[in-house]
Amino acid sequence: MVKKALLAILAATVFGSMSANADFITGSIAFTGDWLPTGGTGIGDATGIDFTSDIEVQGATGDYAVIPTDGSVPAMFNDFTFDPFASNNPLWSVTYNGVTYTFSLSAIGIDFQSATSLVLSGTGTLSATGFDDTAGTWVFTGNALSFSGISVPEPGTLALFGLGLAGLGFASRKRPVA
Repeated sequence: MVKKALLAILAATVFGSMSANADFITGSIAFTGDWLPTGGTGIGDATGIDFTSDIEVQGATGDYAVIPTDGSVPAMFNDFTFDPFASNNPLWSVTYNGVTYTFSLSAIGIDFQSATSLVLSGTGTLSATGFDDTAGTWVFTGNALSFSGISVPEPGTLALFGLGLAGLGFASRKRPVA
């Protein structure tokens, strides 16, 4: 009985300490624009990316869906080095209707690199005015003419919550008496 009471108190403490109005960012945002490879003689041996000033929001879902995708809202990208990785955060930012959306890159990997194409993927933190910081991923796909990038929140918070509930259920199950 004491064990059940302790588990109930622990569960109440865990659930009571959680923010009841945590708003994590949902959805995805995609960009399009021009870029130049840096640190080499071309795309095949590039070590960094120099973004041009003409970058636009190309697609948006979820919490990003309020942002127009008709080219009227510019996106600000910071150039960075991916090999070796050197962050220049935020990687991107978009401000629309008083809300600033940003993504800070914390790690990146080269998925594919050739003389004509570059694919990078990374992880970081999505932020927006009025929302809680949200873990997310970013994918860059570029060729000699243009690039597209997309940022998506990770479902990690929900997974951790589920694991915690499973752990409470496992710990509170009845054990046979010897």
